[in-house]
Amino acid sequence: MLSSKVNIGQRDRLLTFIRAVIKTGMSRPSTNEDEVDHWEILTYEWAFIKPFQGNEAMIAERLTETHHVIANIRYRDEITTRDRFVLNGRVYEISSIPPSKDRYLSMDIIGNLLDNVTWTPPT
Repeated sequence: MLSSKVNIGQRDRLLTFIRAVIKTGMSRPSTNEDEVDHWEILTYEWAFIKPFQGNEAMIAERLTETHHVIANIRYRDEITTRDRFVLNGRVYEISSIPPSKDRYLSMDIIGNLLDNVTWTPPT
């Protein structure tokens, strides 16, 4: 894991955190799973990014890139594993948020690249 002692000047990448907006209403089919209507911007945060692990694999007869990063940001309690973040136009799902060791001054977020998902900011 990253050291929790990250200088503010090392946080040089702007991440866009996005959250799913769930469909509701009568036209929604009755299922146990939530259906995502769209993704909205939750917040922006400067981060220190460290590559964690990368790989390529054949999944469903398709070459798929698996890429993991650790993003260190200042502590935000509203960010959860249900959210995603965008880095350089690429979408990462948040797979884990380890407990903070520095009295909630910063937090590490482990993200997995979603190579088949694109996101463009609303205009």
